[in-house]
Amino acid sequence: MLLLTRREGENIIIGDEIQIQILSVSKDSEHVRIRVESPDVVAVQCSDVGSEVTDRKQGPVITHKQARRVIR
Repeated sequence: MLLLTRREGENIIIGDEIQIQILSVSKDSEHVRIRVESPDVVAVQCSDVGSEVTDRKQGPVITHKQARRVIR
C-alpha cells in the first residue's frame, strides 16, 4: 500500500491513463473532493457504494462526464 499526502490542485497519476486530482478539502478535514480521469474501460466507484451508510445524511455521489477529445 502507498500512502500519499496531497494538497488542493495537486495530482496523483496511476500508470499512463489514470489521473486523480484533489479539487478541494473542507476546512474541518472531513470531506475531500476529487476528480478521477480514466479510460471508459476502467470502473471507478466508491468502496461503500451498495452498502448501507447510516452515519451520513447523504450517500456518496458519483458523476461521470465523458470528456470531449480535441483533435488538432
